[in-house]
Amino acid sequence: MPEPLDLKLSFSGTIPGEQIVVALFNYLVQTRATMSQETRDAWDKRGIEAWDRWVDFWKTIGVIK
Repeated sequence: MPEPLDLKLSFSGTIPGEQIVVALFNYLVQTRATMSQETRDAWDKRGIEAWDRWVDFWKTIGVIK
């Protein structure tokens, strides 16, 4: 019986727009660190509400249950 083949693949590179997404993410992390707790809580509340609306949308069109 032949020996099992040990195959390892490796890919590297960037996807188009990846650097922009990373820069935006880093900017948002630094901006959030400078916010007051009240402002941070308000943005968190908005984010959760947006997430809930997004989930409701996908449920409405039948993609998730």
